[in-house]
Amino acid sequence: MELLSRDYYLNYPLIYALTHGARLLAADENSVAVLKPQYNFLLLAGDNPLTLIKNQPKPDLLEICSSRSADAIAAYYGFAESLECHQLYYPHQSVLSDLPLEPLSADDIAFVLENYDRLEPDEAAQAIREERIFGLRDKGSLFAFIGLHEDLSMGMLFIPVSYTHLRAHETPEHLVCRLLLEKKKRTIPTKK
Repeated sequence: MELLSRDYYLNYPLIYALTHGARLLAADENSVAVLKPQYNFLLLAGDNPLTLIKNQPKPDLLEICSSRSADAIAAYYGFAESLECHQLYYPHQSVLSDLPLEPLSADDIAFVLENYDRLEPDEAAQAIREERIFGLRDKGSLFAFIGLHEDLSMGMLFIPVSYTHLRAHETPEHLVCRLLLEKKKRTIPTKK
């Protein structure tokens, strides 16, 4: 954990996974490999985690907390597709907005699945039941959504281009932070 704590916020996905049942596969002075076995989800951090996973079978999902070795690891496993995400830390205690962000209902699942292809129908349904996907409506019609992954990190963002001129794309993240603050939850807990 010492290596991960050197850059706590960058490595938070691994720290969270380890504190919630993931398995430490390997670590050396510069890299860490963690596996969430129930999802066959491999999480890597450090300068050269490829050296730690040479004999590890190909995972279904892979997250690399650093882009320095991402291309080499993707090539090693033969991943044809990658998605670059950015970790953000939100230190504010409140968010002001007049846009009403509300949890989606089961009636909204078709809209989510039509506009976000990284969730299976059962995963989307579970996230909606757990109130982890929130939507913005225009005159009652759902036009945008943002969701929380199981670890409460934000993702699953969909904003149509036709609404970006209203700066709607800047709003859902702030509103989700506000909702989490209201529920006394944090997307990233206080560093100990």
